[in-house]
Amino acid sequence: GAGTGDAAGGGSGGGITIMAGGLSGSGTISVAGGNGVNMSTSGAGGGGGGGRIDATRVGTWNFLGALTAAGGARGSGAGCTWSSSHGYAGTILWPSNFSLAVGTGGMAQVVMNTDGTNAYDFASITVNTGGVLQIGGDPTANGGVGGTPTIRAPTIVVNAGGVLRADAQGFDTGFGPGFGTAAHRGPGGGYGGVGGQGVLSSTPVVGGATYGMSINPVCLGSGGGGGIDYYGPGGSGGGAICLVASQSMTIDGIVSADGETAFA
Repeated sequence: GAGTGDAAGGGSGGGITIMAGGLSGSGTISVAGGNGVNMSTSGAGGGGGGGRIDATRVGTWNFLGALTAAGGARGSGAGCTWSSSHGYAGTILWPSNFSLAVGTGGMAQVVMNTDGTNAYDFASITVNTGGVLQIGGDPTANGGVGGTPTIRAPTIVVNAGGVLRADAQGFDTGFGPGFGTAAHRGPGGGYGGVGGQGVLSSTPVVGGATYGMSINPVCLGSGGGGGIDYYGPGGSGGGAICLVASQSMTIDGIVSADGETAFA
């Protein structure tokens, strides 16, 4: 659950195992982490990590609801420092040879990630209108520059109105290889490009540097610097998406790994 005291952290999500000849309905199956809370002076609680869902032993799949292992939100707002982080999403294991469909005709939303030991292999992936497939990140992967699960299917389709995203799933304020030279003075985070400089009392504060590789860019984006005197945390960096389609890929909707706008 969510933290309740000053700068308290959220608890992690738990685990759900589903064994059924058939799964149907339009509800929510969730192992989300709890949210962190703010402290009135200079601290904030971190979000809890997502849990684990094992649906490998489901026979017929007619479930049309939400399936989420999302991480909890970090504490934010006035009084929040750069040193708190959102929780990262947990894992979902799917039936063998599963056709993942999100949006019209499929599940409403799916939030999943890797723990460093699993990739995702599907018979097909389709994200239709109104559907959201969110991919989390792992900040501990690849020697600390972060990573993301590889998602494979013969065909991957994101139709108009569908969203496949890793927005704000990277490093949080003051974290990451490209977080800048001053965690509390407003520099922009860097990754593929250099982060913008902040300014403190007319003195420039250099933004974050570049890192990682242009080929197969699976590192996570770095967070921006927090505001002056700890007021207003910077935004989280974008996550990463690694899609492998052995036959074809069609993108008419949105595929994004955008950074988060800083908080006021």
